[in-house]
Amino acid sequence: MIMEYDGTEFCGFQRQGDLRTVQLVMEQAASRVFGHSAKVRGAGRTDSGVHAIGQVISTDCMGSIPTDRMIRALNSILPEDIAVSRVVEVEEQFCAQRCATSKVYRYVFSDHEYASPFVSRYALPLRQRVDIQAMQEAASQFEGSHDFAAFRATGSSAKTTTRTVLSSKVSVREAIGRLIVFEIEANGFLYNMVRIMAGTLLEVGRGRIGAHDVSEIMRLGARENAGPTLPPNGLWLMCVRYERHGSLTATHQLY
Repeated sequence: MIMEYDGTEFCGFQRQGDLRTVQLVMEQAASRVFGHSAKVRGAGRTDSGVHAIGQVISTDCMGSIPTDRMIRALNSILPEDIAVSRVVEVEEQFCAQRCATSKVYRYVFSDHEYASPFVSRYALPLRQRVDIQAMQEAASQFEGSHDFAAFRATGSSAKTTTRTVLSSKVSVREAIGRLIVFEIEANGFLYNMVRIMAGTLLEVGRGRIGAHDVSEIMRLGARENAGPTLPPNGLWLMCVRYERHGSLTATHQLY
């Protein structure tokens, strides 16, 4: 299933006892619709406050409910801050997390002169102009296979810190005011990696880090050389890509 959710009122994706998480809410809804206990597995474990347009989950259904009816049934009982946009039948061995080949995230800034109530819930308000060209130059240095130890949260349990970034770019969108969008696609991400990358690009845009210093930050591998970990409200999981299941890649976007 492809899912969308506003992460503001969720305690992240992963189940945490009785806390309101995406996984818990989806399992409760799926169990009601399927008529049996359902466990869901997500392609990625988004943190509290992080949003998704293209989160993918996999689950087992023992019945024979048509996929179009399943979408309507699930959305009729899900709360208003979460929805299922597509349901696809896959082979029994499919796993939303293990079968993914890459994920696309966006971090959204708003450099409008004031924090619009229609934007600040889903983007980080800057209230000042930044150097877009410098941010674009810095973002391009993330592309390729690198050791991203400098861009992971302290205490991360990842066994390796090398990841391959397929695309990394900064663009400007005219929506409600002006939005600055950092979009990155990679074969995997470390804990808080995108939020630290976005924080580093923001420091570049403010002139506190040089546009061409990103490569050196990666080479040194020290967390203190990179920028801050930005708040979760600006982060979006846009889509997940699969080698054999292109229909599980979200195609629409808000920004």
